[in-house]
Amino acid sequence: MNGLFQSALVLCMICLLTGVCPLSARAAEEPILIASIFAHTGLASEENSPNYLMARLAAKAVNEQGGVLGRPIKLMEIDNKSTAIGSYQAARKAVEMKVSAVVGPS
Repeated sequence: MNGLFQSALVLCMICLLTGVCPLSARAAEEPILIASIFAHTGLASEENSPNYLMARLAAKAVNEQGGVLGRPIKLMEIDNKSTAIGSYQAARKAVEMKVSAVVGPS
């Protein structure tokens, strides 16, 4: 549970540091998009499985506590296909999705 708490805390800090805050009642309802880029397919998929599962649990834990500044977190899972080019493509996709933050392997 300590790892889950740390992951949830990191997600909250990312959201706060990126300046995500509600500007109106409608903005308060819109989810905060966070990209989760890990290998779902390919050679690294088995090794990355705990990582994307932890990101899901952290987002769920934050949402169960009311989200961040009243806004829910919506995790956008993107497969990097266990390749460098897949990671590049996943990062580009995250930018196109206009996410507020990205979590993934270093």
